[in-house]
Amino acid sequence: MVNPDMNYIYQGDETTFEALSQRGLSGYVFLPDVDGDMGLFVDKNTAKVYYFHPSGYLELAL
Repeated sequence: MVNPDMNYIYQGDETTFEALSQRGLSGYVFLPDVDGDMGLFVDKNTAKVYYFHPSGYLELAL
């Protein structure tokens, strides 16, 4: 897990974030319950976790 001691808030999926749908990705976006806009994207097909920013930044976290 990525920082299991932190609380995460569900923010949406590929229908909410254009950067995901443009790449053909589907899954769920969670933001940590802290100031900032860097979150996590969980691919619902592979269960891989990525660091995600709504601008389109996406990097494999695990």
